Amino acid sequence: MSENYYEQTYILDSVLEEDQYEEIVDKYRDFIEDNGGEIDEVDVWGSKRFAYDMESKSSGYYVNMYFEAPGELIVSL
Repeated sequence: MSENYYEQTYILDSVLEEDQYEEIVDKYRDFIEDNGGEIDEVDVWGSKRFAYDMESKSSGYYVNMYFEAPGELIVSL
């Protein structure tokens, strides 16, 4: 099984509460680690405005993550 290094940025809905963001980030991290990945860094950027509205929303909560994982894991994400 070959390990690859990835950087992934994902955006959460900006209307959630702070503890909900933490719960989702932890769940995402746990999923990667439980499936053979190793987290190098999680960088929470927080709420940012979009350059253009997306699905009637003007901002989102950004999270950037660096991790090593088997290529098959990416399909599951």
